[in-house]
Amino acid sequence: MAVIVLRYPERQEHYRRTARSLENDPRRRYDPDGENPGGRCRAAENVILMLDASNWTFSEDRNGQTVPVNTAVRRIMEQTEFSLETFLGYFSLRDQAAAAAESPESPAPPGLYEQWRALSCGGKSGAREEDRRELDTVVGAVVARDAARGPVNPAAVGWAAGVLLEAAEGLSAAEDGVGSERWAAAGLVSLAASPDLCAEAAVPFAALQSAVKQLAGSPAEKVRVALCGEIARGWNKACPGPGRDFHDLALELLTEVIATAGQAGNEHLVTTRIPEPLTDALSTGVARLDYRLAAAAVSCLHALAGPECRHSQEAARLAEALTLHDRATWAGRGPEVTAHAKRWRHAHDAVTAAQALDGDRARLNAYLEAFATTPSALAAVLLALAAAADTAERVDTLTCMWSEIMDRFAGHRDRELSVALLPRPVEPASWRSRQAKALARSWSELNTARPVLADHLIAVLTAHGLLMAEAGLVLDVLGDEPERVRYSSTDAVAFLAQVANPTASLPDYGQRAQRLLDGLIATGSRQALRAQQQLEDLPGP
Repeated sequence: MAVIVLRYPERQEHYRRTARSLENDPRRRYDPDGENPGGRCRAAENVILMLDASNWTFSEDRNGQTVPVNTAVRRIMEQTEFSLETFLGYFSLRDQAAAAAESPESPAPPGLYEQWRALSCGGKSGAREEDRRELDTVVGAVVARDAARGPVNPAAVGWAAGVLLEAAEGLSAAEDGVGSERWAAAGLVSLAASPDLCAEAAVPFAALQSAVKQLAGSPAEKVRVALCGEIARGWNKACPGPGRDFHDLALELLTEVIATAGQAGNEHLVTTRIPEPLTDALSTGVARLDYRLAAAAVSCLHALAGPECRHSQEAARLAEALTLHDRATWAGRGPEVTAHAKRWRHAHDAVTAAQALDGDRARLNAYLEAFATTPSALAAVLLALAAAADTAERVDTLTCMWSEIMDRFAGHRDRELSVALLPRPVEPASWRSRQAKALARSWSELNTARPVLADHLIAVLTAHGLLMAEAGLVLDVLGDEPERVRYSSTDAVAFLAQVANPTASLPDYGQRAQRLLDGLIATGSRQALRAQQQLEDLPGP
């Protein structure tokens, strides 16, 4: 709509001519291969009407939000008993429900179920059947999750359970195209954690448990992520007691997530089941995991692990088995596998980083040793450490260990690892200026005349507010070969112009920057030429 309405009149007239050409072309206006051969093509008709800017206006939905409406399309829909209010309400409710599902820590907007009921009793929404099922599933998942937090509406919970069980049948075998339906897994876990609630709402608990166990082995990664996320949120540390039955079910589900993530074959990989006991098969390397399908269990198991009860202890054993498997197999798997396993890599590295910065370096040391010859994996671990340094205490721990890490891997010339060896601050305020300067200087000494790394150094120094104070470090990394700088650095010209500017009051660095800027101009860099012209246009002292 914005492309059509918010354009100049000349462009709008061009769109109208396009619409007329479509209208006058029977090959495009009619669909011989569609459901109604020789009949009007609804999609083409809608396009023709939407291309005319004069057909557009704005209307308020039931929540008072202004939305665009095509009046010509609206008239056609009204002739088919289409309800515009229901149409707008459908999309409004869908957005609310999806936002609530994506933010499980916050309660859903009040009256979500009542809005769904009003919508379902209204006129035709124009939504496809699969879209309506998706809306039912998301609303059902949110209703199920929030039922345990406040007053219970047994009718709403019963309806939600029915919708989620129906959705689970289709999800259990779905591999691709899983959208908001994935939240059915989270909703079923929420109900499974509340047997009393299910009894009050007359929900068939055995069928619910069977469905959620089937979803644990789903071939869709998103379904497993939703399921494991809800397990972690619903876990009750108190055991034995109210949470005992759910603890048993949660461990059974997590075990199924891992057991059904086995992988076999070479050229054509297929999913297999990992033999029991899982901890032995994983830690000894007998099994081979599809990292994508097992990734969701990693973070969940670490969140559940602890000494509180036998279930937490078993979660710790499974988490450790996954860790041993990761260290033993990751370096040997090819990029065709690891490139699609970012969630797995991030989950392990986040745990490693958190433990190391909280004072336990055993896991970090084991990973640094295991990945010593795999620069990309080392880089991922180091980037996770930098991302976890979000407090002054953690920054102190990071900087204390970093010199050792930098010295250990200084010989590597891998670009990705070199970038990771200079941590980029996530909370610059938590860093002391001397800490940032010390790391930047040590790193720059190791990377003199490597202009491909200059942009990273510029970004780090800028984040710390030290770019001009440490301009010499950037010049050292850029080196004195203009041709290499031109093709290696995106930010070099802007930096050089800033340093060469007389107002920067950096005479020594300014001369070096000017020489390199002149060299870039000599290589044919138009960006450098424009920067020089702007410098020359500055008023004199």
